[in-house]
Amino acid sequence: MKPFYCFVFFAALTPWTVVHAEIGAGDEKKTIELTTDNPETLIGTTSDRLTIYGLRLGMTQEEAWQVLQNHDSLVAEKDPQNPFILVFKKGPGEHTFQNTLFSLNWESGPQSPVIALTDHCAELLTPNLQRLFKEADAERPSAFVEKFLGPASSRKVDKKYQKSGMILQISSYDAMGLIVQRIKQGRGNRVTLKLTEATQTPTAATEVRKWTDNTGNFQVRGTLVVVADGKVTLRKEDGSEVVVPLARLSAEDRDFLKQRE
Repeated sequence: MKPFYCFVFFAALTPWTVVHAEIGAGDEKKTIELTTDNPETLIGTTSDRLTIYGLRLGMTQEEAWQVLQNHDSLVAEKDPQNPFILVFKKGPGEHTFQNTLFSLNWESGPQSPVIALTDHCAELLTPNLQRLFKEADAERPSAFVEKFLGPASSRKVDKKYQKSGMILQISSYDAMGLIVQRIKQGRGNRVTLKLTEATQTPTAATEVRKWTDNTGNFQVRGTLVVVADGKVTLRKEDGSEVVVPLARLSAEDRDFLKQRE
């Protein structure tokens, strides 16, 4: 297997995440197991209700390791010096970060894993989740993705790895605790889904505000969709979108965006 530092690099670029009835303490908690359940939508679901092969957020590394030992079709590997578990499909061939099905990462703490599903694991998931992987590989969310996940809290394009031949398109769903990442690279695009802790923290994309151009003569109320290639996409209150050159925005609006980079 490749040294773990190779995966650590891609873990920063990549990553996600389960519905059967779970009864406890007098109330019913619905969860979704991504390998057996086929939800019509994940809207209203939070990441702590999602599982893959019984793995879920909140597990310690040892708990997750014990669960993985019970799956005959999977191979799990860990390094005592790193807070990661990599999961592969059992079979011949070398196990590397390039054919990882999914991973668990405890860098944020012993009970704060991030579950990252690569597109290699799509075939193991149910039809709607397979479709999500397929249709997330697009410049804009398809009608299915918007119905399945709802509006993104924020979308951004990250070019920090452009010199390495990669551009990241990142869509965050904060209330759900989900990040969809599309990695554009010369040898083909990759899509990953990352499950993290859900948060209700307001973001620039959920804040309706008044945007003004640099002359002060034109204004629009709406939320930020994405900033990319020197252009700002805003979603107006009627749901339509408008694209404005960044340089045409007022100094106040440009400062607002800079603070949220």
